[in-house]
Parts: sequence; C-alpha cells; structure tokens
Amino acid sequence: MYTRFLVLILTVAIFSSCEFSPDDLNDLEIGDYDAEFAVPLFRASTSLDEVLENVQDQTTMTIDPDGGIRLKYQGDVLGRTSQDLFDIVAALVPIQVSDSVVHETFEIPGSIDIDFINLSRGDATMTFNSNHAEDINMTVTIPQLVKDGEVYTKSFEIEYEGELPVPGGFLGEDIAGHTLLSNGDTLITVRYEAYTDSGERVLMDDFFVVFTNLEYSYAEGFLGTDVYTVAADTIEIDFFNAWANGSVFFEDPKIRLTVFNSFGFPIDADFLYVDIETVNDGILPLQSPFIENGININFPAIDEVGETASTVFEFSNENSNIREVLGAGPVAVYYDLEAIPNPDIDTSVRGFMTDSSLLRVQMEVELPIEGFANHFIVFDTLDLDLNTFETDNVEYIEFKLITENETPLGVDLQLYFLDAEANALDSLFTPQQMILESAEVNEAGESIGVSEQIIFQEFSIDRFENIRQASRAVLKTDFTTQNFELEQSVKVRAGEKVNVRMGMKIGVSN
Repeated sequence: MYTRFLVLILTVAIFSSCEFSPDDLNDLEIGDYDAEFAVPLFRASTSLDEVLENVQDQTTMTIDPDGGIRLKYQGDVLGRTSQDLFDIVAALVPIQVSDSVVHETFEIPGSIDIDFINLSRGDATMTFNSNHAEDINMTVTIPQLVKDGEVYTKSFEIEYEGELPVPGGFLGEDIAGHTLLSNGDTLITVRYEAYTDSGERVLMDDFFVVFTNLEYSYAEGFLGTDVYTVAADTIEIDFFNAWANGSVFFEDPKIRLTVFNSFGFPIDADFLYVDIETVNDGILPLQSPFIENGININFPAIDEVGETASTVFEFSNENSNIREVLGAGPVAVYYDLEAIPNPDIDTSVRGFMTDSSLLRVQMEVELPIEGFANHFIVFDTLDLDLNTFETDNVEYIEFKLITENETPLGVDLQLYFLDAEANALDSLFTPQQMILESAEVNEAGESIGVSEQIIFQEFSIDRFENIRQASRAVLKTDFTTQNFELEQSVKVRAGEKVNVRMGMKIGVSN
C-alpha cells in the first residue's frame, strides 16, 4: 500500500511514464563541441488519501474531521434466520383420535418452550368412518387452535344410506391466520361429540387429524438455550502484503463487531476464536475477557416486534492485546462466532421471533494511519523497458530529484535493476538514499512544517548501457516516522502533500 505511494510519484514516472520521451534526443542539435542539455522529466504531487482512494473490495477509507485517515477492512455480512434456527412446527405428526378426547404431544426440537404460534400457512385434514346404521351429528373442537378469540370447531352431519362404513371428514382445509396455543404443555387436544338421532353418544372409527404445510409468522415463549453457529469468516488485510522487515505500531487499532438482531430474546455472542495471521510471527490469538466470557447482544422488547436492535462492540487497546497482534504485521483475521440464546437460562423470560427475524453479523478491522514505524521495509516489482533510449554521443546522464514532504514519514529508497533471469545489474543509488525527509511534528504527532530534499544521481553512459538490459526493477522502500526511537505516534492527515520534481541533465560530445 505504501509502495503505491512512492511508485505513483517517483519510480514509474522516472522509468516508464515520464513526460519526457527518449526520442526527443534525436531533435537536439549537437555540434562539434561538448554540451549539456537539461530536460525536465516530471512534476508530481499527491497525498496518501488520494493514493488510497481505490482500495480493494471490502475495504473502505474514512477521513476524520481533523483529517485523520482510517482504513477499514470488512468481512462478509453473515447471519442466521428464524428458518435456519427454529423448526418449531414441522414436527407435528398425525393424531389418531381413538377416544372422544385425545391429547397428542408434539415435540419441538431443542430446549424451546412455546406459549403460542401464529400460523401464516397450514392445512388441516380430518378423516373418520361411522359404523353406525343411523344418521350422526358430530362436533369436533381443537381447544389449542384459535382464531379471533374463537376455538376451532367443525360440525358434521353423517347420513346413513344403507351401507357401512360411512366415510366422513374433509381434506386440506386452510388454517392460516389461526393461533396454536401451548397453554404450558406441548399438546394438541382433539375433542368430539357424536350422537345418533336417538340421542346415543357414539365413537367414530379410523379417526385421524393431520396438519400439513405448517408455517408460522410469529412465535412467543422461552426460545431455548441451544447454541447456534452464526458466523465464521476471514478478513484479508493488504497493508502488509509487501512487508519485508521492520515494524509498524498503530496507535488505536480496533476490531469491531456489529450485530443487527430482530429476535426478541437475550442472546450472547460467543467467540470460539479470533486469530490474526501475521507476516513474521505466524498466527497470534486475540486475547480479551470478552472472548472468554462473550458479549451481550441487544434485542427488541416484546412490544417492539418488527424492529431491529443493533450492537456495536470494539476490541481495543483497553480490553485486549490488539496493539501487539496488529503490530506484528497482520495479513488476515480469522474468527468463529456462536450465538447463545437465553444465556442466563431464565425460563421466566419470554421472548419472540417472527418468520423474518434474523441475526446479521459483520466484523471489521480498523487501522488508523497513526502510529510509529521503525525501518518498515517493503518491496515491490516494476516492469522496465529502457531499450528505446538513444545514447549516441551521450557521455553521462544525471538525475536531479527535488522532494517536498508535509507528512511525518521519512523514506529511504533503493531501486535494483534485474535482467530477465533476475540477476542484479545495478542499483539506482549508492548507497541507499533517503529521498523523503520527514516533516517536523509537534507533541501531538502532527506535522508542523515541510521538509525539502535535493538529490543528484549521475549515471555514466557505461553504467546506463549496463542497466539497459533490465526488464524489471525491485523497489525497496524503508519507512521511518519522526521520533520513532521515542515510540512517538504520528498521524498522517488527509491533504498532506508530497511534491516531487525531477529533471535530467544529459552530457554530450562530438
């Protein structure tokens, strides 16, 4: 990321995208005398926030009111719906009505204790046979099935026409809009009264009640303590992709958990792990009491059906070892998160869920561009093509580089020229050269001036001919912040400019 900062304003401009074209040498009038020609190459100006505008997917850049820059690396938005977690009505089985009153227990998976369910869909089927050689009047009630305050009731008139048995009932009656009550027990009661015309109470044979295609729009009760996997993801961090050596410490990094919850009961978020893969120290665990004990998730109250409660929790310097693990050069954050409903196991707490209830989770790593760096070295590789540069009558080439730096970042740079077999042919500077001197900072770590650097680098024609074979160059960039030995954190603010001007002096002879 920082390499793009330098590549944009310096190296690419020198060797691949300068305003100056080597063909311009052919237009120079060269007489029978030694001469020098000064050729302006480029002028560039940029700031770190401009360089970071085109960040990778799942990454955002924000700028604070004081100009501070923050990079945010986001994981995917993950979550679970009520359909994922609670299958509370699919387990209803056919009820065999072997007496005038029967109670059928229906099992709800897990530790859920339902008070009632509002059905958004469902069909009821009743079938029976009468083996009585008389007309029958029959009334069936299901006390736990209610609509608009009325208990579900069906009446039948069974006409005997000389043949037995006489079939009765119905198939697939729509019961959407009904409420299925639990009344403290997971029971469905079927009660019926059947009388002959002579007043005798009789029983039906082969009597079955079947509920099919049941779906709920709302459920209320104690919704269990079963643990559910909610989110497992990896957050990629490109900040250290080109890291080679040294260290960077961020003043106030954060790993942020954001949860949107429309389930209406207590939930704890329990981290199985939050691990940081680093460039040098392998995988380091994030340590915090909140990883050990979990985080309380806000939820809508029972009179807030349809609303979504949000929770934002941050792992910070105050409650974790985040500074140490993110200071080790993070390239990825791995995490696994579970949801624990009703963590206090208080069955008196009655909650709710709807068919659209969901738990959405996102993790985010926030790196403020504020901290200190101690010889933070990164490498990048550039493609080169110097074969079009005409060098007839050229004795030497000298580059003049002028830099003005408003940021508190000092930069040493070296450029190695490589041939097609990756053999080193030469380097740009001898020795490695500081091309940006950091600006002075105040006690708050904010730059308070502009530093200027002027660099001359001469290439003899023989030296230039040697690097003409180069097809690639490796850029080594070494960053150090002002007062790093005191571990003073500095802040790179939006709008702080780096201005670069480069010219080339060409010495020719007859």
